[in-house]
Amino acid sequence: TGINAEYGGKEIQTFPAHEGIINSIKFDDRHLLLGSRYIGLWDLERQKKILSLANKSYSAVYCLDLDEDLVVSSYQRKHARVWDRRSGKKLYTLKGHAGFI
Repeated sequence: TGINAEYGGKEIQTFPAHEGIINSIKFDDRHLLLGSRYIGLWDLERQKKILSLANKSYSAVYCLDLDEDLVVSSYQRKHARVWDRRSGKKLYTLKGHAGFI
């Protein structure tokens, strides 16, 4: 997975260890969050994966968001999960949505 500069399309960083086709990306000044059937949180400065979140349903991750404390992911199987960003522990699974989130 490469990150391209805003202008010119020059690759500036590569993250080779993410598994699967990437369906969703979210980033801030310091972190990159990648979602496929797995979720990986990367430290951009250190170029290192700092957290892997287990998606035991193996459903594709459609959307991601993060703040200082939480990671939120939504899935093809019409549910969302809320994770503790530091420990990687799943805090909640939100079910019951009628369509893809």
